[in-house]
Amino acid sequence: MFSYIEEVSKINNLLNEFVKSRKIEIDKLNSMDNLISFSKENQINTLNSGYLTLKEEIVLFGVMTNIKNTLESMKERLKVASERHENPTTAELALEIMPSFDNLEPFINDFVNNRYLHDIERLDDFSRILHRKAHKLGFSKDIKSQFKEADVTVGDVQEFMTKLKNNIEIELDVQMGDDQNEDINRYVSSD
Repeated sequence: MFSYIEEVSKINNLLNEFVKSRKIEIDKLNSMDNLISFSKENQINTLNSGYLTLKEEIVLFGVMTNIKNTLESMKERLKVASERHENPTTAELALEIMPSFDNLEPFINDFVNNRYLHDIERLDDFSRILHRKAHKLGFSKDIKSQFKEADVTVGDVQEFMTKLKNNIEIELDVQMGDDQNEDINRYVSSD
């Protein structure tokens, strides 16, 4: 049985080892792969659960996405840091994120072991904290990388936003300006 707690603990211990030895060992970074794979798998599982509410699916999908993206970015950044001999600074920064993974533990264990989610609002808050912290410390993917990984084009985003805008106009009987489309285009097209 998969244990989120054990996998996070392994990563935490690995990072502490890197800091203590003042050396990031690339061959040990594969120990992050179990949690990355778990997160990828559960991104899909949350959307196909059949028993979660839409809000629970969205929040849990976001949690799994944040975990996966943060760990993939962390692994890549640690690899680059090792190659550039930026030891142990990057490992120290990565350790700062680990408490955010710990905050998610009770929620993920309940989902994995009991197929139950409690306090969805708090889970969403902890997920957002992980995302913000990872972004601030440089362990997150930019929006273009995420789109590319998901095989989503700028045109796909624009089409979705146009449909969303049209649905909002119909549902609320309002007319929205085109400035929202300009904002979206600027956001997804910026370098």
